[in-house]
Amino acid sequence: MIRLVVGLGNPGNQYRLTRHNIGVRFIDRLAESFSPRCSFRPWKSLLDVGQVSTAKSERVFLAKSLSYMNESGKGISFFSQFHRFPPASILICYDDLDLPLGQIRIRTKGSSGGHKGVESILTTLRSEEIPRLRLGIGSPNCRDAVAFVLNPFHSSEEKIVSKMLNLALEAVGCIFNDGLEKAMNEYNARLSIS
Repeated sequence: MIRLVVGLGNPGNQYRLTRHNIGVRFIDRLAESFSPRCSFRPWKSLLDVGQVSTAKSERVFLAKSLSYMNESGKGISFFSQFHRFPPASILICYDDLDLPLGQIRIRTKGSSGGHKGVESILTTLRSEEIPRLRLGIGSPNCRDAVAFVLNPFHSSEEKIVSKMLNLALEAVGCIFNDGLEKAMNEYNARLSIS
């Protein structure tokens, strides 16, 4: 059972709408989907944390990392240890260069795939068995991947981004209600939404 859903990104208003912060943006969208809307409070200056109840009346924490991407694991590790959440009960949501813009992919475990934020989490939690929701941001046309992820989406892409976030909402609802396996079967096959 998922007990904590975390969106990865960089702190600071200058990063808010960048591709690298789509995980944090998704958590905001997820928080808005609950009634009353989930509100967030800082936790040890490492995470912004809120709490919701799922349709099954299970308590789930939503969190946004307040650390820079390559230090994401610190806050998640401390919070999960404090609440005694095993790695398999934490769903991390983040940007993925290997997925086309608008596609999502759910996994129950695996390597970081070169993502520095995920690498930090796997290292601090000492496990690869951490569920994840990968949000496709597309690949750069040039070799400068850092500049690509630290820039905002083009205005022409925002409609696709919004559809992707809505699809991700559905997928997380399925995870809460029916589990990761069913969500993978239903949503990993529905990749293209553009």
